[in-house]
Amino acid sequence: MTELDRAALDAAVTDFETALTGVPEGPADEMLRAAMRRMVDAAHHHTDLLESLMVESAGSNTAALVTLSARLLGPANDLFRRIKKTGELRPISDVIVARTILSLFMGIVISERAMPQAARVFMRLFPERAWVDGMVDVMIYGLLEDDAR
Repeated sequence: MTELDRAALDAAVTDFETALTGVPEGPADEMLRAAMRRMVDAAHHHTDLLESLMVESAGSNTAALVTLSARLLGPANDLFRRIKKTGELRPISDVIVARTILSLFMGIVISERAMPQAARVFMRLFPERAWVDGMVDVMIYGLLEDDAR
């Protein structure tokens, strides 16, 4: 990893740590939405680095991706403990919840970059906050009406 890459990685880690640790206390759904908004915002500041890590993760950037993940594990776990402390989560495995949240975050970030230009125009019909909040709502509440369960 070059010095420039290391500086970019350190800046991204700092921004993501700040995003995770800066989530204000509140109900679980508000904390999840705030965390996702803050993480997506941080990702926008580091799109080149994240794209490089995702595209080249099988190559030389594997160590950088592991470093990023390892350094964010503590702040992410702290936030998850705060969310769990609300007592509002269903009894689901922590590992499943964590992977679901990570998948949602990655899906938001990657889909913005991977969509063809026509789809990006369509995506702009809603403000980014509506996309992020809507996806978090689907994760929290599911797709089915309560009567259909």
